[in-house]
Amino acid sequence: MPVRILAVSESSSHRILLPGDEILAIGGQAVDDIIDFKFMSAENDQVITYKRNGVTAKTEPLAGDYLFGLTVDDPSFKVKTCANRCLFCFVEQLPPDVRKTLRIRDDDYRLSFLAGNYITTTNLSKNELERIKKLRLSPLYISVQATDPAVRGRLMGNSAAGNIMAVLKEFTSSGVKMHTQLVLCPQINDGEILKRSLDDLSNLIPAVLSIAVVPAGTTAYQKNVDDALFTAAWAKDQLAIVRERYEKNKHLYGNGLVYASDEMYSLSGLEIPDNAHYEDYPQYENGIGIIRSFNEDAESILPQTGKLLYNGIVGLVCGRLPLPYLKDYINCLVAATGIDLRLIPVDNNFFGGRVSVSGLLSGRDVLAALSELPYTPDILVLPAHAVNHEARLIDDITLAELSQKTGVKIRTVEPLLSSLYDFLCEVSAGA
Repeated sequence: MPVRILAVSESSSHRILLPGDEILAIGGQAVDDIIDFKFMSAENDQVITYKRNGVTAKTEPLAGDYLFGLTVDDPSFKVKTCANRCLFCFVEQLPPDVRKTLRIRDDDYRLSFLAGNYITTTNLSKNELERIKKLRLSPLYISVQATDPAVRGRLMGNSAAGNIMAVLKEFTSSGVKMHTQLVLCPQINDGEILKRSLDDLSNLIPAVLSIAVVPAGTTAYQKNVDDALFTAAWAKDQLAIVRERYEKNKHLYGNGLVYASDEMYSLSGLEIPDNAHYEDYPQYENGIGIIRSFNEDAESILPQTGKLLYNGIVGLVCGRLPLPYLKDYINCLVAATGIDLRLIPVDNNFFGGRVSVSGLLSGRDVLAALSELPYTPDILVLPAHAVNHEARLIDDITLAELSQKTGVKIRTVEPLLSSLYDFLCEVSAGA
């Protein structure tokens, strides 16, 4: 089926195309999917062939970026799934009653380009590989894990996974840009293997835009990776390797390129790097630089805060990982505003293991944390990234259900102190 228009922006000056129209071609070239739509719509003076109520028609040549005002859908889009059996696969470690959509093991290059999802490249057909190179789909997000063929094959449970450098070199020669990640498992792809991977990927600059180094996530439902190996000493050793390669890249290319996750620093006990270290925060969505970004935002907004009027208790939910970095700033915000704002740390018993980030909080763990409090908050604030577009937490409990069970108003706020302050101002104005 062709690409279908779902909505037309009110700000669009062109109302020729309407919701429900199917886009068949742009500039005489057939539109087979959203990828084609995005690429073809970038040109000016295009004639659009479309179908409305079964009738095919064409527009006059339309100039400008009018197609960017369209929200489109591809009803025939079927997500391509993963062909690997990774030792550390997080999907395989999920509890039985997690949100069903999280069990989809996607490994689709289209979602990598469109949504920033990480792919392994092991399931790419020859035609798909050629399409990526021809269109220069960029940036792609690629899970490398290790450039050593045997090690990568072992990690992914797929002997064909070992040809990753050949694929990356093809992308490089075709002008495809890439963000990459190395998910570390102690005693498998760390240490010397990590050094080799960082060197191999750094040699592909400027095609490789960034390298994320993150520890494998483990839950109580996995058996392949020993939690006891993720020690502070281990994290410090890996961070030393990352820092050495970062400084080398900075000297050679003017770009550090490689960044370790916030979790690595939390695990090691070392201080989070300064703002300049993260450059333009290329791996923010991968949990890299979030704490530093929060700190920078907090230090910027705190001098602008003032007294607010609200007599209730505002409870701020967070995971264990960011708690040490939040306390002082929250105390400063309380002192500045006079609002009774209280941090509510939540233990992640739903996953168990080492999961302690705020984005993976479950409704049942939030309920458990609230049941142990000697008070009841009037408003409960959750981090926005802990819920999906349907306002569901990871265990499928909705915010409405959570509010009903607790009798407390539930709100979500972006994980920035400025966003929290804006929310408190709204609460105060409505008091």
